[in-house]
Amino acid sequence: MVLKGSCFINDILQQKLRQIYSFQDNYRPFVITQYIKCQSYTNEKSNNNVEIQNINDKHIKDKNILVVEDIVDTGHTLLKLTDKLNEMGAKTIEYLSLIKKLDVPCAFQ
Repeated sequence: MVLKGSCFINDILQQKLRQIYSFQDNYRPFVITQYIKCQSYTNEKSNNNVEIQNINDKHIKDKNILVVEDIVDTGHTLLKLTDKLNEMGAKTIEYLSLIKKLDVPCAFQ
């Protein structure tokens, strides 16, 4: 599951995974990439009202989910997304982020 601003990070991740597993003849990773939009900003200020769009729930139930995010700011978006994925029946949820802002208190650890 790729948040909208993280397409470039996901492309690099997918390329590296193909390089790592290319030596295995029978290995075919089953990966479904789902691009979603999460919005928690109004006029460049973060708020607690997170809108989540474009989640296809048929690819969530009983699946291992990797959330790819570019920047973790307050953490509210990931908390809300985690709640939503758990409601939809995700088996496990892991996270990959390029940057975590250190000067902002983060609700997500």
